[in-house]
Formats: sequence, structure tokens, C-alpha cells
Amino acid sequence: MEHNETDEQALAREIQEEFGKEITVGEFFYENIHTDAEKTIRLISYFISFHEFPKESNSHDALKWSTVTDLSKYEFCPADHDIVANMQVA
Repeated sequence: MEHNETDEQALAREIQEEFGKEITVGEFFYENIHTDAEKTIRLISYFISFHEFPKESNSHDALKWSTVTDLSKYEFCPADHDIVANMQVA
């Protein structure tokens, strides 16, 4: 996060930087604090709306849109497991 930036502003900026797209940040969804042997990660998730869906990423090799019910078909890093599990019951 940048200095004096809110979570919502940071999310909108990161999406703009990584996908070149504007979003509207909605309601808070879930917070997860994940600790492993090397570090602690605080993940805060929100519902968002894209003004236009991205078709490519400036930061990732691939981009795939999926339904919540299909998320179990994919591997996620350990820090994401709680968020994905909560998406599937929301």
C-alpha cells in the first residue's frame, strides 16, 4: 500500500496496474491472516465490479475467469485457501 492509501484505494490501484482496468470496490468480504515459516500475510478481500473485464495481465502469465463452484479445480497458494473456502459458502 502507498502512504495514506485505504485498502479500497490500494485494490483499485493494483487492479489498474496489473490489468489496466477500472473497478468499483464494493463491500468488504473476508480477511485472512496467514503465517508460514518466513512471513505473515494479511489478505483483505472485497467484492468488486469491473467496468470492463480484462483479457490479459501485465503481471501474470495467464488469466482465467471461473465460477465459484469451479474453484476447487484449481490450485491456490496456502494464504488463499480460507478466502476461497469462504467464497464457496457465501
